[in-house]
Amino acid sequence: MPCHLADRRLAGVAVPLGRSQVGRRGTKAADSPRPPRVARRSGRLFRKAERRENPLCVQLYRDDMGWTAYILKSLKTGTYYKGSCEIFAERLRDHNAGRVRSTKAKKPWVRHYTEEFDTKTEALKRERYFKSRSGYRRLKSNGII
Repeated sequence: MPCHLADRRLAGVAVPLGRSQVGRRGTKAADSPRPPRVARRSGRLFRKAERRENPLCVQLYRDDMGWTAYILKSLKTGTYYKGSCEIFAERLRDHNAGRVRSTKAKKPWVRHYTEEFDTKTEALKRERYFKSRSGYRRLKSNGII
């Protein structure tokens, strides 16, 4: 790279690069600073580093919380929705507030059935089982749905 272009880069000016180094907007990705990663819970934004210190986040990001596989029932249509999450009460609020596209039209929702798990993987496996044909048959034969 010629010296005058290197000097401009050090000064913070975006410099067009060769074809192999061009990013989406014509400058190298390292030229622009990345915004800090944030997490979104209950409409509040928190930086990753602030999660543990912020008293508003401590309740939402506790490590000892389990995962829940759940079945919701619509009071409007009587249909069921199966899912899994870490904080069930918050997720149910999201469903009833219309923040979930697939359940927005059939609200209000009530808890019909829940199972608690230690890990996310176990909860996701159980959710997939609920949605499978054999899981549906088992839920139906046991009178759960």
